Amino acid sequence: HMKKRIHPITPRAIPGFSLIEILLAFAILMVLLLPLTALLIQSYGIGTSTAKRGQAVFYAQEAMEAAYNVLAHQWETTGTGNFHPEIHDGSWALGLESETLDGFEREIRLSLAKRDEGTGNLSASGEEDLGTKKVEISVTWPGIVGTNLVNLTSYYSETGSIE
Repeated sequence: HMKKRIHPITPRAIPGFSLIEILLAFAILMVLLLPLTALLIQSYGIGTSTAKRGQAVFYAQEAMEAAYNVLAHQWETTGTGNFHPEIHDGSWALGLESETLDGFEREIRLSLAKRDEGTGNLSASGEEDLGTKKVEISVTWPGIVGTNLVNLTSYYSETGSIE
């Protein structure tokens, strides 16, 4: 009689990935995803920053229009100093000091313009011109790194013309 040969049972290879292959795939995925994630975060930051700068420019332009309106109608009673725009009885007015709105700080600085004594041109130093006011608008807001700023500067004369 013949003996049957018995083969030992050996584990069969299971289709799939080894631990090393899984770690390697994960490392490759991270190398590809990290720059993409950084790019997405940066583009989000740029979009947010651009939107905030646009809002700040709007606030600055509004303050300049308010200052011009007040100076056009109340030249004699409008002094120099730091102000913010307000609406009283449907018209622009100037409140004292700066104001904070939606995380932005806005200020209107009115001062007498200075003119070069030799030429009469507007300048940073020289004799004060009682008939011309310097209008400086600043809007600041906190940024990711430090404080951001939008500045507008213009001049308004007693006769109403903008120089």
